[in-house]
Amino acid sequence: MAYMSQEKKAELLPAIKALLKRYGMVGSVSVHHHSTLVVKLAAGALDLIGNYNAVMAQRQHENPPPYLVKDHMDVNPYWVREHFTGRELEFIVALLEATPRWVMTNRRRNLDSGARPHS
Repeated sequence: MAYMSQEKKAELLPAIKALLKRYGMVGSVSVHHHSTLVVKLAAGALDLIGNYNAVMAQRQHENPPPYLVKDHMDVNPYWVREHFTGRELEFIVALLEATPRWVMTNRRRNLDSGARPHS
C-alpha cells in the first residue's frame, strides 16, 4: 500500500489546484489514513454526476443495470473511460495524470464528487 504524507500532498497540491481552476471546479484535497489522497469537489462548471448518469443510462440493457447516483459519488480511477465522456472525462483523466504513479497504485484512491454546476 502506498504511503501518502502531508509532504507528498503538498508537492501535488499546486498541480491539483491548477487543474481545478482550469476546469472551473471548487474542491479540497486531503489525506486519509496516511494512504489515500482524496479530492473532494464541492461545486463547479462540470456536472460529473449528470455525465456519469447519462453514460450509465445508455447501458440500461446490462444485467444488472448500472447504478445511477443522486447527490455524491466516488470515482473509480480504473473505469473513468467507461463511466464518463467529454470535458468531464478530460478533467478526471487530467487529475489522475497529475498524480505520480505511487499514488495511482493505491487501490483506495478516490475522487469524491458531489459537484454540481454553478448556476
